[in-house]
This record gives sequence, structure tokens and C-alpha cells, in this order.
Amino acid sequence: MDQLQVSIQKVEELRQKLPILRQDDSVEGRLEYYDAMWMVTDLQHNMYNRLMLMGDEDSRAVAAEMQKVAEDYMEKPNGVSMETFFSSLKEDIQHQIKILTCLKDPNTFD
Repeated sequence: MDQLQVSIQKVEELRQKLPILRQDDSVEGRLEYYDAMWMVTDLQHNMYNRLMLMGDEDSRAVAAEMQKVAEDYMEKPNGVSMETFFSSLKEDIQHQIKILTCLKDPNTFD
């Protein structure tokens, strides 16, 4: 559970930084914001999977709470699996990073 606690702390640290990073509207600032969003989402995705694999009652309860938060605050549609939700969110973030990277360096191609 120690590794899980480290992941939880890292997610919390990054989530606290997100509002500050979001204030910078420069291309570099937005890239930094989406990089942090990617890290938070990836950590949460991995954390959710670990909790589900652990399979004990406490771990499943935490995973269920993560799902509730995703539905209540992150616009996760009902009936969509957490795997699909996280994958879709990560694809959206990658798309934004790709757009911003092209803006930063117009010579960048797909």
C-alpha cells in the first residue's frame, strides 16, 4: 500500500498545481498544464487499475469512490467503463498537446 500512497500524494500535488498552471495562456504554459493533466490522469488510471486488481474490500471501495468522483465531477457518462473513460480523457489531452506543439513549432508535422 506504500506505493499506492505515494501515487495518491503525487496526484494531490499535481492537482493543486493545475489551477495555477491553467492561468498561463501562453502556448508553453498551456503545454505545461496539459503535461500535468496527462500525468494526473495516467497516475489515476494506474491507481484505479491497481485497486481493482488488489481485489480486497477496502481497495474496491476506494476504486468505487474514484468512479463516483469521475461521474460527479469529471463528466464521466454513466455506463462507460473507467478504462474507456481514462483512455478517452488521455486521448483528448494528447490531442491538445499535439495542437499546442504545432502552434509552438509550425514546422512540426503529424
